[in-house]
Parts: sequence; structure tokens; C-alpha cells
Amino acid sequence: MANLASPNGKDKTNAGSLRTGDHTETVEIEYDPKIISYEELLAKFWTSHNSTTKRSKQYMSAIFYHDDKQHEAAKRSMADRQKQASRTIVTVIQPASKFYLAENYHQKYLFRQNRELTQFLKLSDEEIISSPLVAKLNAVCGNYMSTDRFKRTFNSNPKLYDLSSKTTDKLFSLLENGSSRSWCGY
Repeated sequence: MANLASPNGKDKTNAGSLRTGDHTETVEIEYDPKIISYEELLAKFWTSHNSTTKRSKQYMSAIFYHDDKQHEAAKRSMADRQKQASRTIVTVIQPASKFYLAENYHQKYLFRQNRELTQFLKLSDEEIISSPLVAKLNAVCGNYMSTDRFKRTFNSNPKLYDLSSKTTDKLFSLLENGSSRSWCGY
């Protein structure tokens, strides 16, 4: 889920009132610790971006923690990562505050660029934002997940996606016939 965080911790009822640069663009990750640990998520965080580059508040490297256990784990992981880095890490570690969903057009952006998929699935904005299926399709559209991996993931728990066999077959057909970045409009 893409989110905007108020940098000053004040509760703003309308995220649209945030000015450009008056927020930090983040993602909020809901995870099952039986499947992946917080420490594994932190490891992925450190390898997914350059944590030594100073950026504006809007694009800064940050970890927002929810409790003391997460805070300590984040500090440990940063210290471990610093030992491997040739430059100083500038990542900010701070308590999570009120988060705001980004505007709908930012949600699952790569998926939304594929008219054939969006027209075929006919999902509302709310469904696009909350759908595990669309999250994975968005990854396929960005070439972060292969079509084969998507199919394996889908087939390992098809009830999660709640599609008929006819719809599933058509979806797989669409993916097999155009799983490139250009197909997804990227």
C-alpha cells in the first residue's frame, strides 16, 4: 500500500492538504510473521535502495517502527548494514505516525497502465488498492515478478484470489500473450 506520512506527526484529516515536499512517500507493509520476519523485511529494505544518498524529505530513506521491538531491530539492522557500506547511511529511523493513502492514480500504478487487464478485471479503485491479485499483477507489469512465478504463486492458493476457472484461464492467457514492460504500458 503506498502511503503519505505527515512529517510533523500532526493528524491531518485531508491528505490533499499536504504540500509537495511536506510528506514522505512510503509504503506500508502488512505482513504475516509466520511467513516472513520483520528482520527479513529489513534485509530486503537495505538491498532495495541506496541508503547512503541524502534526499529531500519527500524521498528520504526511512524506517517507521511501531513498537520498541521493531525500533531495536531497525537500529541493529542499520548498524550491521553500516559495517558493509563504504559511505555513511543516512536512513532515518523514527516512530510511525498517521499514514495517508496516496491518491488512487498512484495505487498499483503499473497495473493501471494496462488497459486490457483493467478492462478485463473491471475492479473499483478500492478493489485495486486492496487486492492481493492486483498487487502481484502490478509486480508482473513492472517486471518484478515473472509470469511463471505469478502463476505458481496464484496456483499455490487460488482461493485467495476468488476467481472462477474461466476468469483464471483468460487472465493466464492475457499474461502469456504479453508479459513485457511495453505490454504493461511501462
